[in-house]
Amino acid sequence: MNLVHNEAASQFEYHERPLTEVSPKGSISYLKDDQYFYITNVQVPTRFAGKGIGSKMVSEVISHAGQMGLKVVPKCSFAKSFMDKKGFNYNNN
Repeated sequence: MNLVHNEAASQFEYHERPLTEVSPKGSISYLKDDQYFYITNVQVPTRFAGKGIGSKMVSEVISHAGQMGLKVVPKCSFAKSFMDKKGFNYNNN
């Protein structure tokens, strides 16, 4: 997966072919502070739904936040559902 961090837009974008695609096949919007990384929105266009793109993006963003030493807090239903299914503990935040 080619997940590009667009810091200016506070989002990660999934591009299958980064130099040839105009719009991403999915994106994750976020907010962060010194302790927490809040996943505020996960978007995948309808034509790409059901292919695991959203789950892969959330998984990679969780890893990225962990590398930054931040606790992930899901603020959208998709990220919350993913984290619940995978057993991530975020309730102590």
